[in-house]
Amino acid sequence: MPDDTRLTTLLHLAQQAARHRGRVDDRTWQAARRHGWSPAALLEALTPVTLVLFVDLAPTRSTWSPTCPAARDGLTLPAA
Repeated sequence: MPDDTRLTTLLHLAQQAARHRGRVDDRTWQAARRHGWSPAALLEALTPVTLVLFVDLAPTRSTWSPTCPAARDGLTLPAA
């Protein structure tokens, strides 16, 4: 298997986010940027990690409340 340091930096970033509840330190982020990953590509790679964390953590937060203004105001999406 070839040594692909570019892909390895992306996987390290995703692993760090998964292990630390979505947090990625600056050193890891900058390493991925140095290996050619754009901020948009990094955020795209973190989307599935974020979704899994949300699904796993949301049921354990009994005092969880939405923080976006629309949710606080009781706004909902129209029925389809």
